[in-house]
Amino acid sequence: MDSIDAPPKPRQKTAPKRTHTQAKTSEIQTPLQTRIEINAYYKAEARGFLPGYELQDWLAAEEEEAQR
Repeated sequence: MDSIDAPPKPRQKTAPKRTHTQAKTSEIQTPLQTRIEINAYYKAEARGFLPGYELQDWLAAEEEEAQR
């Protein structure tokens, strides 16, 4: 049984649920973006994840997807 002198427990605030139309554009990936991201990852992996080539990998992956 609760003590009479105990302060009330604060209510937890919950974040309002966002609808699909309220989602940020950056949170929504198209299948094309996902394929480019995966392709760029494999390019980086193939050269041992050496830094400084991220943009090059991404642009090469985009070019490959554009040719499909």
